[in-house]
Amino acid sequence: MFGSAKLPDPREKVGAIYGATRPRVERVINDPEVQDAVRRAYATGRHAFGEISKQKDIRKAAQKVAKDKRVQNDLLEVMRSLQFAVGEVARPPRKRGKGRLMMLLAGAGAIAAFVVPSSREWIMGKLGRGGGEDGWGGSDNGGSATGGDAVRPAGAPIRT
Repeated sequence: MFGSAKLPDPREKVGAIYGATRPRVERVINDPEVQDAVRRAYATGRHAFGEISKQKDIRKAAQKVAKDKRVQNDLLEVMRSLQFAVGEVARPPRKRGKGRLMMLLAGAGAIAAFVVPSSREWIMGKLGRGGGEDGWGGSDNGGSATGGDAVRPAGAPIRT
């Protein structure tokens, strides 16, 4: 009657729990913001508990919590710090991967290409583009559309 039911293996349950909690535990261990929030909550909570536990009577302790603004502020800080820590652990980790690095490298390359002429030639050579002295398919005229470094006055015709 009861012989056909198979109980789940406890090792499988532990493995599943470990797999589900591992990223969050690692986040608590490795994230300095979460660690700071937990430390702050612990220190403030310990201070508030010390203030409350000085009272021998439970009624006096409750009155201390109800009337003392400093104790109330300490308890509020504990709650805020713990709320921040739990929120940080619960949210998915920030993705700081190849996309950010590639964007940074592309931006640095673009700045180097327009600021330093020799780097522009090198970059364009690596990209396989050529055709002109400046590597853009035109002639090197100093980077200005007017032919040199001169500034064209407003309303003057554009020379080609």
